[in-house]
Amino acid sequence: MAKKSFFKKTNPYPGEEISDSNHPQRISCNKKAKSICRTRRRNLIKRKSLVSSLLQVVHQKFSSHLQIHKFGLLTILIWFTSLKKTTRILYAMSFQAITSFVHV
Repeated sequence: MAKKSFFKKTNPYPGEEISDSNHPQRISCNKKAKSICRTRRRNLIKRKSLVSSLLQVVHQKFSSHLQIHKFGLLTILIWFTSLKKTTRILYAMSFQAITSFVHV
């Protein structure tokens, strides 16, 4: 008959295991700690949903920002082409002078 070691730790409760794809290690829970496991699981789900919703919000704001810039550039282009040729040349020369002054 095999003698059991005094220091051998055994879990008297059949454990529940939670595995997460981001963290490959398993968390085993006995009956006393099931509420902790439920809380961890809920927190993990909340974290994942918050991150995904944050990414959606950032994408929406960035795309609307780009649309505003495209609209502004389009209106400037339409305005610039509607000017007379001599006025366009003057504006182009003044714009070139301003940009060269700023870069110096």
